[in-house]
Amino acid sequence: MVRLILHLDVPSMGSMSLSEHARLQDELSYIRDNHEYSDIASGPDSVINDSIVNEILDIPDDPAAVAQEETQASEPQETSAIQEYLSAALLQIKKDIRNYQQPGCYKRGDFFLRPKHPVFVLHEAAKKGLQPDRLCSRNIFVWLPSYLPGAPDSFKCTCGGHLTKNGRFSIWCPC
Repeated sequence: MVRLILHLDVPSMGSMSLSEHARLQDELSYIRDNHEYSDIASGPDSVINDSIVNEILDIPDDPAAVAQEETQASEPQETSAIQEYLSAALLQIKKDIRNYQQPGCYKRGDFFLRPKHPVFVLHEAAKKGLQPDRLCSRNIFVWLPSYLPGAPDSFKCTCGGHLTKNGRFSIWCPC
């Protein structure tokens, strides 16, 4: 950035003639009036309009309203990207069980439901646009013992009670 500093009052003319001094004053006045940075050099007597400063610095009219907006923006979303990913995974597992009588990962011989590798997500982003939440997806371990190959019709606790996928069959189980 170029700063232009003008001193319009020359205290000592030294070896300048009166006509040279007048010409110098005219040139400096012309520069002050026409140079793009002349307002910088106009000195402390210049008045800056506060409304322009507020626009340039983006100073809000009501700081309380801005604080309220920032507070609302910082509150957690109702559904996060991870929550949406897990919900979609649950729907996919249910669909696979309906169609294939087992989760898709079991059919592939794996316990994990795996997202796309980040390399492929980024390659896809070049065509469709980046969705950063796709890079945060993690492997999901699927444990549904009743859908495992060779699983018995029911699982039993050490006390002889039946177990469900959520644990003990009843709260009265002594184990």
